[in-house]
Amino acid sequence: MLSDHTEALAAWMRSRPHASDEARRLSPPRSAGTIAEARGQGDTGNMIDRTPGRGRYAATEREKRWLLRRLPDGVTNPVEIFDKYLAASTLRLRRAQSASTVVYKLGQKVRHDPTDPSINQVTNMYLSQSEFELLGQARGAVLSKTRWHWTVGESVLSVDQYGESLRGLVMAEIELPMDGVGPK
Repeated sequence: MLSDHTEALAAWMRSRPHASDEARRLSPPRSAGTIAEARGQGDTGNMIDRTPGRGRYAATEREKRWLLRRLPDGVTNPVEIFDKYLAASTLRLRRAQSASTVVYKLGQKVRHDPTDPSINQVTNMYLSQSEFELLGQARGAVLSKTRWHWTVGESVLSVDQYGESLRGLVMAEIELPMDGVGPK
């Protein structure tokens, strides 16, 4: 049963477009011109070209994940998470609800290297409930999970217990130090 859920999640992840594919599809063809035109500064003043996952607001994260057979003993502080991965994009709409608060976010997670899912560029924008509801009208794939926190030695891992069509899937993850990896 767990392998069916794992394969369903893996198939869904493979079906999502990589940011580099989307950027190539959306990028205008290169032509001979001025440096300003190449940077997207033609008639727009000082506007610069923005690539998904790049720029001053994108943070690099490095994660390691494990597939677990069950929810471990000793997990605490559950957070109910609703994610909507917007169709034909690298955008994720998220509602995270703990016992004391609700947070609404629009995020973009772009792989640094399409073959390595452990290093990503992440950009988040916090939303009001009405903004979340407005953007929630867009088409997309929905995922629900409960995120638990699990202390192992001196480390705190996030443990995600998936619901709905992925019920039974449990994954743990930890954020790792960058140690010189990722975009420069």
